[in-house]
Amino acid sequence: MSGETVDPATGKNAFPLFCRRCGCKIMSEQIATLEEKQVALPLLKESETTEYGTVWVVKNLHDFDNVGVARPAGNKKFLTCADCEEEVIGVQFIDQPGPFYVPHDVVIYDLEESKRLKQQRPRDDFTANIMRALQAQSSSSTQQ
Repeated sequence: MSGETVDPATGKNAFPLFCRRCGCKIMSEQIATLEEKQVALPLLKESETTEYGTVWVVKNLHDFDNVGVARPAGNKKFLTCADCEEEVIGVQFIDQPGPFYVPHDVVIYDLEESKRLKQQRPRDDFTANIMRALQAQSSSSTQQ
């Protein structure tokens, strides 16, 4: 699959990267390069880590569309989806400022799957209240 996700003309990601938990867009296409590099990411609910060998290399934090950065943990800063914060999706090594590493297998690349995940995700009360207020406002303005 990793060969299919790289644009052969540019060597960069051919598709946007989406959170595999909530479907949020993490990064646009044509931003990152794919490299072989061993990276271990912690599992949030356990004290274990998972090893990955193929990673997207992102040069600048501002290249992401939607990512949260945790406080330093030793010589690392971990990345998470800023929408759901359900898992660690990447890492930056503090002694190498600049590049961020997002394992190929912790994100999804399919827009339809992203939409499906977003529809399944329950909205928090704040978002639900805003949506209800907007719908009510829209209904009252069309009745006038």
